[in-house]
Amino acid sequence: MLGKGWMRVKQLSPAVKASLCFAVSSMLQKGISLITVPLFTRLLTTEQYGQFTLYQSWLSLVTIFATLYLYYGVFNNGMTKYKQDRQRYIAAMQGLSTVATLVVFAVYAVAMPF
Repeated sequence: MLGKGWMRVKQLSPAVKASLCFAVSSMLQKGISLITVPLFTRLLTTEQYGQFTLYQSWLSLVTIFATLYLYYGVFNNGMTKYKQDRQRYIAAMQGLSTVATLVVFAVYAVAMPF
């Protein structure tokens, strides 16, 4: 039965395979958080858990500015658009991500005592 399922998956288009991988990994990630949240709420005090969730919120906000979420849709769209010049496109995306991260780090370094 697994052999037939694997053969079916091999015959799918790359876009469908990518969608399946994204769906499975998203479910696994949600499942892990479903398991860890009760553990955190039992092991940590209310103040500690509140501090943890506050850090998670700040991390989410800083990630938006530091990475510009280029790895979500922008990168994949560019890989299909620039098939002949992928190496230069990848280098440009890495450079843009690095510059954005360095700018956010510089702002943090200046405002660190705050």
